Amino acid sequence: MTEAFLHYVWQFQYFSKENLQTTTHEPLVILRVGLPNTRDGADFQQVQIKIGEMLWVGSVEIHLTDTAWQQHKHKENTAYNNVILHVVWQKKSAVLMQRADGSEIPTLELGNRISPLLVEKYHHFMQSGGMLPCEKDFEKVEKLTVISMLDNVLVQRLQRKAEQLLKILEKNAGDWEQTTYQWIGQSFGFKANSETFLHLTENLPLKLVQKYSFDLEELEALLFGQAGFLETTKVEKTATDEYTKNLQVKYNYLQHKHQLVPIKAVEWKFLRLRPANFPTIRLAQFAALLHKKQGLFTSLVKIENYKELKNLLTATASNYWTSHYHFGKSTEKSYENLGTESINGLIINTVAPLLAAYAMQTDNDIFMAKAIRFFEQMPAEKNNITKLWQEIGLPVNTAFDSQASLELYNDFCTKKQCLQCRIGREILK
Repeated sequence: MTEAFLHYVWQFQYFSKENLQTTTHEPLVILRVGLPNTRDGADFQQVQIKIGEMLWVGSVEIHLTDTAWQQHKHKENTAYNNVILHVVWQKKSAVLMQRADGSEIPTLELGNRISPLLVEKYHHFMQSGGMLPCEKDFEKVEKLTVISMLDNVLVQRLQRKAEQLLKILEKNAGDWEQTTYQWIGQSFGFKANSETFLHLTENLPLKLVQKYSFDLEELEALLFGQAGFLETTKVEKTATDEYTKNLQVKYNYLQHKHQLVPIKAVEWKFLRLRPANFPTIRLAQFAALLHKKQGLFTSLVKIENYKELKNLLTATASNYWTSHYHFGKSTEKSYENLGTESINGLIINTVAPLLAAYAMQTDNDIFMAKAIRFFEQMPAEKNNITKLWQEIGLPVNTAFDSQASLELYNDFCTKKQCLQCRIGREILK
């Protein structure tokens, strides 16, 4: 038995109310079960009950046994002073628990009021050996319940990612363009170089970038120079071509003019990366995007569909990078454009959370709806987790499906949070 199960039973009132009374045999009527509380204090807030002829409004605390009240030292915590009912699986103590002022708290014992069939089903559910606890019963769940849960967890996923962006926005004193520049830059680093990309964009203000963004070569000199790739001692042995020399000359001038201090080139990771993901290639593509479109934030919030968004993020790097993956190192293969998979990754992990963050900051759900609409227009990601869901009957056709199913798996299934999941609750019911 777990407290989570008792929370579920109380929230949905899955217990017998025949001759309902406290452990001191006072008649009890539940008028309002209250709202689950995820912060400090009792488990359910805004509860209304009637004990005898007295109406009580306050909180409910739930434990497996009444003595847990003492073990958790709730009597000493003022956050529990408004508890009006102690709900337990089993009462072990002969006396009632007390609030800080010494007053006794009525207790409701549920152990003999819950259907043994429900308890058995819950234990069976929790002991499932599959990666998805609901896999054997999933097809019995109403489609509306599944869609509702997927919609809920997708918004949750977007909001969680948006919180990270809002922290950057706070550091930038509410400047959305500067924040978008850093946020997108960080994403161009993908997993291996995201922190270094963020360091670069923090070290190179957007206003300076915009000043030189009309000339792609000057912009490249600024970005590659600040990234530490144009130090003469680093490239002179391998890079003797005119392109590299020109960038070095331009950056030396800009560095002196603006008193710039580059980051260390050793921060960048190349090991175990495919050439297409080398930071040099990603920097060239990032430069092309900044050259193509000033005011990225303004453009992103105005775009209405996936096709337009994909076109915006498709920026072609300069000719040098069609035949090089590092300064002075030529290649026959071209990496000048972000691939469709990379662009979709940017939309999922960068643009959608950006719109979600803007929706949260402005309290305007239109932008959250737009982020979700982009997901609905995009193809689904394919991985082991989405394959699991498909095998038990969940269609995974769009990015909406894949992103929501990933969140559902990671935040609910792996943690066995089935009682907090609408799908799990319906199966138990």
